[in-house]
Amino acid sequence: MDNLRHYTGTGTKKIVISVWYHLFLGSELAFFGGGSKYYEKMLNTSKIAFTVMYCCAADGTMLPSMVVFKSPSGQLYETWCENGPPGTTYAATSSGWMDMTTFNQWFSVVFINYIKNFPKEDVKVIIGDNLASHLSPFVIRLCEAWNVRFVFLPENSTHLMQPLDVAVFASMKKKWRTELGDWKEECEAQGKVYSTIPKNEFPGLLQRLMRHDFSQAIISGFECCGFCPVDVNRVLARLPSENPEATTDVQRHLLDQLQKMRYGNTPTVRAGRPKKTSKLPAGASYTCTPGERTITPACDGDQAEASGSGVTTTKKSTTVRPG
Repeated sequence: MDNLRHYTGTGTKKIVISVWYHLFLGSELAFFGGGSKYYEKMLNTSKIAFTVMYCCAADGTMLPSMVVFKSPSGQLYETWCENGPPGTTYAATSSGWMDMTTFNQWFSVVFINYIKNFPKEDVKVIIGDNLASHLSPFVIRLCEAWNVRFVFLPENSTHLMQPLDVAVFASMKKKWRTELGDWKEECEAQGKVYSTIPKNEFPGLLQRLMRHDFSQAIISGFECCGFCPVDVNRVLARLPSENPEATTDVQRHLLDQLQKMRYGNTPTVRAGRPKKTSKLPAGASYTCTPGERTITPACDGDQAEASGSGVTTTKKSTTVRPG
């Protein structure tokens, strides 16, 4: 918050505050007991997840999203990229998660293209969590070149300080469930029954979702989090109060029983610290094979080269044979 106060000082013409977040959209399953009076519908048991990257500005603008598909080979197909929202970027990783390479692509292709609409000398602020893949030499150099200030949220604070979490994703998920249900009914009417959402169908579903207007929810999210306008008291007022201590014998007895169930009656023993002789260089990886051990050092900023949509690194490994 102090950083934001600093950037809103005199001499700054305009500030662009943006937030990113990962949202997983997939088919869902709900179970209801036999005595349930109210329910909506029962969906199939199969699930599939897609990673969607959203970035919103404080004025209610939603930047083009980025979709990351899961592909064991990392191969991306053209049919997975058709009929989606205009300007959407697509990528594929073996895990289906966004890694440093895909984040570099999003930052250079989506975010930098968006801030090109503002004077280069103006300060731009981007806010996000401190995930390791969000910070790389490539991103740092782009921030320096385009006068971008990168602000990381404190740990475990997204439910209080993440505008998309606070005001946008709840309504977005409701609309997603509605669109998903309508799509399944349309497929059944055509004699098509899918156990999961095919990858080539997902962009079209995302397009149906993004037809809805989320601009007012985005603006409200930034206001509730105290980002725009800047007001530290907005987020402080949302902090939960401390839990009162147990004041009755029943409460104390329940807490004692829960502690025993979790920790048992034997005293806990702290694990000893590893010996200094077993310490590896910071960021190094350690590979064990029969008869030898390989230590691969971390790649620092000087060894990384920005290359369009990613980062190319060079590493040197050291192999040690015991005995």
